[in-house]
Amino acid sequence: MSNLPLSAADLVYQVDLLESIRQGHPVRTTELTTSPEQRKADNEYIQTGPPMLKFLDISLPKTMYHTYIHPSLLTRFDQIQSALGKVSTNIIERWFSDEGANFPSRMPLDEHEEDVLRAFGDAVVKLFDSSHPGHILLGKQWLGFDVHLLPGIFKQRTGQEMRIISPSDLRLTEDSSSPTGYHLSCAVKDSEELERVWQISIDMVQAEFREFSPEMLREIGRICTNDLRSIFLLHDKRFLGIMLEELDSLLEAGVVDSLEAQLLKESIAPTYVPGSAGWQAAISSPNSKEGLVLKDARGGIGIGHTFGHNVTQEVWDERLRAVGDGKLVDGKGTVLQRKVDQVSFDILNLAGDAFQKLYLIGAWAAVNGQYLGVTSMRLGNDLGCVQPPDGGMVILAVTSSS
Repeated sequence: MSNLPLSAADLVYQVDLLESIRQGHPVRTTELTTSPEQRKADNEYIQTGPPMLKFLDISLPKTMYHTYIHPSLLTRFDQIQSALGKVSTNIIERWFSDEGANFPSRMPLDEHEEDVLRAFGDAVVKLFDSSHPGHILLGKQWLGFDVHLLPGIFKQRTGQEMRIISPSDLRLTEDSSSPTGYHLSCAVKDSEELERVWQISIDMVQAEFREFSPEMLREIGRICTNDLRSIFLLHDKRFLGIMLEELDSLLEAGVVDSLEAQLLKESIAPTYVPGSAGWQAAISSPNSKEGLVLKDARGGIGIGHTFGHNVTQEVWDERLRAVGDGKLVDGKGTVLQRKVDQVSFDILNLAGDAFQKLYLIGAWAAVNGQYLGVTSMRLGNDLGCVQPPDGGMVILAVTSSS
């Protein structure tokens, strides 16, 4: 693959939103010519004035940082996602049928997770039915952002209501007309009445699914718009290791071409599944921990990481031993990755009076393997970017002068 045409500092950088609007093009905070007094006035305007940024007609929080992303990097994201979609779809479709690949033993799931995936296979609801109301099942571990925008959009486009509910609201209701003998219902707020759940979207972490009985989980899988294979397989960092292990055979089979295979090798951090040959090779060399990080395979936002360079050899060895045979314990697993040498960025604080070197971690959105666009980034002082400074986030909104 050809290298990107610019340095990291020119591909992604912080911009001053108001000055960019005034000048009609992205203005770097490192190149601001406005006075400290003007920056203070701008910050006060952002905090007290009308909202300048909206997403799907929803005003975004005003305490945010803003970055510019160069179009060439957005193109690269699109290319990576296209290749990821091909590889992940192929592997998932062969997960149980390819005895030679033996995926279930290489990346063990909880028994109830494997049962529900075997039961449903390709019987996945892919789109909302506009003739019925909808529900969103929101767990306790994530507050969510975009999920709270969906009810309004759903109402606007279908005329149907959509409610956000918690797992404890769900009920199994006997139904002789259903192929399973049941349908899902949920409690109506401040009432003992139950309403039918026709279709459901899920925003929960994997461990929270352990609260459901097998019967409840099968009903959820039957009517949910999420593919449960995405939840239990794709949303697990071990899957990255499986993808890398399968790349050469997928290239030989024509699932991806040589450019796509090379792009994925360059773009995915080397990832090792417990018990694999790659895992053993990675940990066996002297001082190997300095370039490695143990991660919660199903965790997010930098929580649960152990960077080898931050701990003693004794602590590192103990944490490796604790992984055991790699099976999930209470819905949690572990994966090993090569540490990525990240670039730090000059970030101007919200008051506009001081810069600090911070790391950025971002994300993009994809549906059915299709790249949709960048979302938000986290700022942090450490490599995991566990918590944004000042409670702020970065919104990736500025990609052109418009």
